[in-house]
Amino acid sequence: MDTINKERVQSYRENMATGAFHLVSEGIAHQESEEQREYWLSDASSLFGSEFKVLPIDEVDFNASELRRFENGNTVVRYTEQPVYADVYYRLPDNQSVLTARISQVTEQQVRAIAVFLLDDLSYYVTLSDKRARLAELEKKFFFPLEFKAVNTLDLDTDQLARLRRDEVVISLQDTNSSKSNSAIRVVVPSEINDMAILIGPVPLFNWFPLNLIISMILISMFLISLGVYALIFPLERKLQLIQVGVNEVSKGNLESQVQVIGQDEIARLAATFNAMTSHIKRLIESQRELTRAVSHELRTPVARIRFAVDMLADTDDEDSRFMQRDFIDEDIEALNGLMRF
Repeated sequence: MDTINKERVQSYRENMATGAFHLVSEGIAHQESEEQREYWLSDASSLFGSEFKVLPIDEVDFNASELRRFENGNTVVRYTEQPVYADVYYRLPDNQSVLTARISQVTEQQVRAIAVFLLDDLSYYVTLSDKRARLAELEKKFFFPLEFKAVNTLDLDTDQLARLRRDEVVISLQDTNSSKSNSAIRVVVPSEINDMAILIGPVPLFNWFPLNLIISMILISMFLISLGVYALIFPLERKLQLIQVGVNEVSKGNLESQVQVIGQDEIARLAATFNAMTSHIKRLIESQRELTRAVSHELRTPVARIRFAVDMLADTDDEDSRFMQRDFIDEDIEALNGLMRF
């Protein structure tokens, strides 16, 4: 917000200064001789409260952006914070020189001076229609409206009307509660036409916290937070998906499946543990198979001898031989019992 406001206030300064410096440049152009121009510029400086100077444009090192502002007929404002002042430059019609002044702060004196500069410019036009046309032309250089108004339509109090009749400039503050408008000042300038005055403004005051900027900052902040959360969650989600693929493969009986371990976070440790568990299960199954094969081999021998002895019993009629085969069968059965006890 601070960065955006720096750009906004810079644009505000330049827009507000353009009209005033254009009036001064027009006043210089109306002077016929160099001596008259210097005299007029000296009076304008005293009236404005800051010294106006005319410098060759080559004496000031303007960058490309500032030169583009000159091409568009705008002012260039170079603001300095310590000490606080602003150097304002406006290119004169000859394109070879610039009008400049150093302004420390905006005062009521400068507002009144702008009104006097405006009256001086309009004094070169006689009829009301000519003055209106000139005012409409000058309005293009201002950041706020300029118009002739009937005095009785300006909603002035008694004191303001009295000051206007004494040919004084009336400055009033307009404070509105509308969400679309900010506080502004209105300047009423007496004119030489009876019952008519020049209304300057309303001139908007700079608002550091407009509603649209606050909403924009909230939306930008929410977007950045969402982007940060997504940047954190997406890798975790991808790692969990890899683990899920590994679990599915193991559930199908593929114990050769290994989950890719990415990073060193908790999910990576979980993937490493899963791989270790899968390898351990594989080793257990292999051990079980080895044990089964070993037990089968040990059981196969006495079973074969028992079968052989049974066959011998069936084939012999000798009583001694039968008793001997029976003893062999008993020994093999004891051997089987011994294997079962292990």
